[in-house]
Amino acid sequence: MVTQQEHELATLRFEQTWGTVPHAVGAAYIPESDTVVIDLSSGSTFSFPRQRAQGIDTASAEDLAEVEISASGYAIRFPRIDADLWLPSMLEGRFGTDRWEAAWAEAHPVHQAA
Repeated sequence: MVTQQEHELATLRFEQTWGTVPHAVGAAYIPESDTVVIDLSSGSTFSFPRQRAQGIDTASAEDLAEVEISASGYAIRFPRIDADLWLPSMLEGRFGTDRWEAAWAEAHPVHQAA
């Protein structure tokens, strides 16, 4: 259950974000490339591998076949598995909780050029 404080913080975050960050106008899971593709209001397209996002990383293609966009356009939802992803965070490179991100970084170290 969401507390009143969490609701107020989410509302404030939305108000600060609306109009400054592109929102989703289309979204789909592409099984051939195992990626999620999001069409943005800016005319750009944002995509990422399924395994990168917490909540959908282990989902099947069937689970991801249905994608919904929130009324604000800032969240995408996969109703078959009850998973929601927050677009502004993903555009900043965050695809899960702090714990998820730490585990991802450990499993996928960035290789730096010498």
